[in-house]
Amino acid sequence: MGAEGFTELTEVTTPDSLLELNRMFRELYDTSAGDNETVRVYSGVGTPEANIAAGIGSLYLRTDGGTDTSVYRKESGTGNTGWVAIVAPTSPHSTQFKIGSFTRDISLATGTQDVTGLGFDPELVIPMGGQDNTAKMSIGLADGTSNLIVGDRGGDVAGTWNITNPDSILMIHSGGNVYTGDITMITGGFRVSWTKIGAPSGTVTIHYLALRVSA
Repeated sequence: MGAEGFTELTEVTTPDSLLELNRMFRELYDTSAGDNETVRVYSGVGTPEANIAAGIGSLYLRTDGGTDTSVYRKESGTGNTGWVAIVAPTSPHSTQFKIGSFTRDISLATGTQDVTGLGFDPELVIPMGGQDNTAKMSIGLADGTSNLIVGDRGGDVAGTWNITNPDSILMIHSGGNVYTGDITMITGGFRVSWTKIGAPSGTVTIHYLALRVSA
């Protein structure tokens, strides 16, 4: 380099040369009088908090650190405080899902039906189904708290749909004869709470997609 206090390097190609170059830069940083608020990268033993004065944005590599205590970032304050350990990110999100089917005799009284064996606790269930060769059909959404529905009202008023019913399953057999289902989540599956109105009949098949997005 040729400047006073430095050893000239004609070629930087070996690990030893790179280490020497790094040492020279560190020596320059460490001996700069009154310059303890510069953004830099530091390394050493122990926590930098209350030990290393630096500017906000500086990094500290702790040579004796462990999980979540090996890298620190200066986030606030002046002087030697305001260091925060950088926590390693969690595993990427993974999505679990399962498709399946179940049936229900809609002449049965009001009651519950559990669908289990999913292998995970679902966060969202999309039920869709109906009865063959009839106008009974619905598509729903359920997250354990809210239920939404698009249901065919052909059994009551031909060519119309119901989108305001607060259920996730809606089967309209005929005027005044209705079977509805609300979905809540349980361990390893979900529960359908059925409500019978009037005297509907027949067996419906419900296909579903169950989903969980976990960290």
